[in-house]
Amino acid sequence: ALPVVELSPQDVSLQAYLLLAQGQSDSAQPVLAQALDSGWVAPNASIHPDRWEQNTTADLYAQLTTSTADDPVSPRRIAQTGQLFAMQPDIQQSNDQLIVAATFGNPYPSTYAVNTWRVQVTSPDASSIYGQADMPAIFAKPALTRETITIDLAGDIPPLSPALVFIQPLHSETIPYPGLIQAITLNKPASVTIPDDAENSAYQFGDSITLQAHQIDVSSDAIEVTLYWQASQTPAEDYQVFIHVLDENGEVVQQRDSAPVDGRYPTRQWLADSIIEDVHRITLDEPLPEGAYTVSIGLYRLADQTRLPITPADEAEQNDSLRIAAFQR
Repeated sequence: ALPVVELSPQDVSLQAYLLLAQGQSDSAQPVLAQALDSGWVAPNASIHPDRWEQNTTADLYAQLTTSTADDPVSPRRIAQTGQLFAMQPDIQQSNDQLIVAATFGNPYPSTYAVNTWRVQVTSPDASSIYGQADMPAIFAKPALTRETITIDLAGDIPPLSPALVFIQPLHSETIPYPGLIQAITLNKPASVTIPDDAENSAYQFGDSITLQAHQIDVSSDAIEVTLYWQASQTPAEDYQVFIHVLDENGEVVQQRDSAPVDGRYPTRQWLADSIIEDVHRITLDEPLPEGAYTVSIGLYRLADQTRLPITPADEAEQNDSLRIAAFQR
């Protein structure tokens, strides 16, 4: 540990940064508060006046104590995310560009400062680079800065292509800092028009997803279910769709579980208010036995298998499963 009189504002700020990264906001505050005590600063400044010519630690203390919890550049963001260099990404696609906003930190401004922010968009296996942009890192304050970086994308990316967005702070090409990796779906489809022969549904799943309509086609070798979803806002989580075919006794005789659109369009990537056509095909190895059948669907969290509640809870809903069709074989 450095002797107290050898501490610089950057040293004190770094101590606070590390405490914040561990979620210890209450401990970071008194560390920074030292820089407001003229009796504590004086011996440091008398030995190293050049270091204390600009008391950036006091500025950091002011940011920590006066900013609100929802301030995108509050040092409290470090405590919330556990990240020091890049946090809270927001990624939007517009035509052939990706617009990436993130909050960036610069814990080592006097030694190994962050000089560049790099955003790279690749295929999941990193075999294809869809776009890259570098931006000079400019920090107006000693704590956090929120910036937006625009990346031009390649023009031949197929629709609904999965991709990874790497947000990387760099001191140099040889000294990168921990960044962020975000999964995204490129070239999202435009909102579809619901066919006239689709059956209207208007059931809500969770807080924001509505099944607006559905279609079902039953043949001897397959059952094809088409769901038309709409989200009032982009869902915060990725959900799985289940399709259950039940017999007269309520037993599941066929089923299919997957993320929407064959796993290519996760719910967390959905565009708000867009109508999404989601086709699920259950291939039958042999025809179903004669009898009456129903088809039920629902959404659930993959991590804990918890189904989203369905409203209205009428006779078509049971155990967060919605009966959408009945057929006879």
